[in-house]
This record gives sequence, C-alpha cells and structure tokens, in this order.
Amino acid sequence: MVYNTINKLKWTNKLGRCKIIFVHRGATNNIKTISGDQITEVRKTYFCYKSNGKETFIPYHRVKMIKIDGRVIWKRLRRSG
Repeated sequence: MVYNTINKLKWTNKLGRCKIIFVHRGATNNIKTISGDQITEVRKTYFCYKSNGKETFIPYHRVKMIKIDGRVIWKRLRRSG
C-alpha cells in the first residue's frame, strides 16, 4: 500500500530523498513528479504537498511510482482484464 511506503519514509527521515510520480491532470502527459520534501501532511487516504505557496491534496490512487535515490521502491501494478 502506497500509504505505508510514504509513512515509513516520513518516520525514517528519508522522505526528502524520494520522488513521487502521480497523475496530475493538466501537467505534461498528465504526470507530475514532486520531491518528498514538498510533502506537508501524510494521511490514510491522501498526502498534501506545497508548491509555489499552494497546498495540493493528492489521493493515493493517483500515485504511480515512488523512487528513492533513483531506485523504484514502489510501483502501482496494472490491473488485468
């Protein structure tokens, strides 16, 4: 579960080293990447990040991948069928 991964990164002080890739309508190819140090809040169903003074809520179902130091540590599996 993506929440568990992000929460573990937060509590082990590794959140600032990670990149989170998620669906963001209006971004190039509808995909956006943020640095973990932009995250301001981690909740069970979403996280918040701040960019240019604006806070945005992202539900976990939109997260595609999490990388730390360039290595994929979590990736959403495609559903078949």
